[in-house]
Amino acid sequence: MWESQVKMTQKRGGNLCAPIPKGAIGNCGYLNNHSRERLEHTLEEYKAICSTYPRGGIGVEVHCHEVGLEEASTTGLTKQQKEAQQKATVSLEHEHADSQSLMAEIARLKAELSSAQAQLEAQ
Repeated sequence: MWESQVKMTQKRGGNLCAPIPKGAIGNCGYLNNHSRERLEHTLEEYKAICSTYPRGGIGVEVHCHEVGLEEASTTGLTKQQKEAQQKATVSLEHEHADSQSLMAEIARLKAELSSAQAQLEAQ
């Protein structure tokens, strides 16, 4: 969990920007830094509270993949990688097709040149 917090902080220009409840329902503030020790302590408090709930606080469907979703920790980067790979593949296919068209045109022009040379030699 700490590694995720570090990545979030890096992504957000050095601030954690974690939303936290503030006052009435629907209002929130933002936490901009949270030490590793504080995170671990807060998680222990959270686990203690959750342990009083049914199933020890574990939800009915605890994993994204169990409800047909991608894992949140990999979705963004993987999606970007897939898109980049698809674009590169399409680009290479176009380049290959263009290259084949050019090679065919060169072959046609060579044949035309050979034919013209043969006609000149025949005269």
